[in-house]
Amino acid sequence: MAVGATVLATVATLAGVVTHRAPTSGPDSPREVVEAFVTAGLSHDWRASWELLCRSEQLELGSLDRYVFVQEAAAAMLGRPDNEGTTVVVGAARPYAYVDREARLVEVQLARADETHEMQLVVVREDDGFRACGQR
Repeated sequence: MAVGATVLATVATLAGVVTHRAPTSGPDSPREVVEAFVTAGLSHDWRASWELLCRSEQLELGSLDRYVFVQEAAAAMLGRPDNEGTTVVVGAARPYAYVDREARLVEVQLARADETHEMQLVVVREDDGFRACGQR
């Protein structure tokens, strides 16, 4: 599979995540959430990435089982993302207007071989910490 397709599969996996279950205690800052979320996706640890999602994203898919099914289907169709040879750079977190919650927009760069993809993930304060809540 081409490097670009692998990076795109990674992005599709990261962008298409959401469901409902009480999140466990997690990373303390928006940047730490993004780093943990991206790492979980690259490692195919769907439960860990699920637990880092905000509740509204979780509700959109309905269950962890459905989330895992969607992630596995995307990986089968686009190619399974992996962390082998992938460099992840998490940039600054800046304030972001997101409904009525405290939010940050965090820059992320995924690079593998000569392919680079940049995106921005929304992170919201929820419960006692931060959670990933989509891509802008």
